[in-house]
Amino acid sequence: ADLIVFLRGLHPAVGVVGFSFGGCVAIFAAALARDRSDGARPDAICTVGTPAHLNLLGLRFRPALFVRHIGMLLRRRRGRVVPGWPRLRWKRAVDLVAAVSPAPLLILHGTHYWLVHPDHARQLYEAACPPRQIVLIEDGAHAEYLIAQDPETIGGPVIEFFAASLQQRPAPGAGISFTR
Repeated sequence: ADLIVFLRGLHPAVGVVGFSFGGCVAIFAAALARDRSDGARPDAICTVGTPAHLNLLGLRFRPALFVRHIGMLLRRRRGRVVPGWPRLRWKRAVDLVAAVSPAPLLILHGTHYWLVHPDHARQLYEAACPPRQIVLIEDGAHAEYLIAQDPETIGGPVIEFFAASLQQRPAPGAGISFTR
């Protein structure tokens, strides 16, 4: 939320994209900033492959899809693990997503994610207040793997969402580029 305040001093509108658990963090930050009067709430939020909750019994391990994406998993470079906000461990994104409104929300999710089923995206969508959109990427894997599979499949909807939500049109030839 403090980063949003800082960026708001530099830009007229601020959007946030959260991948996987980063989508939960974006939802948490926007929800917790709703009572702040310093402009800490983002103007638009996009979540990609975000779990609605971290209930392990609610996650569906799909071995066939895991095997299909194991090459990407093995090539992925991971940083160190940093513990999250301890006071929020009991909260679930699906319980807080309604507080994101009135900021527009775009929920992107791959249909072939081997652990977090697309039902999580549907749960977030149903719990969110308008304005909200959901885009299910057919044959898409999890979050950053969507970019690895096909940058334009995810890049197009994200750019269009932020251009409309932040009421800015990208200049010809300008925009966000996704590289592998």
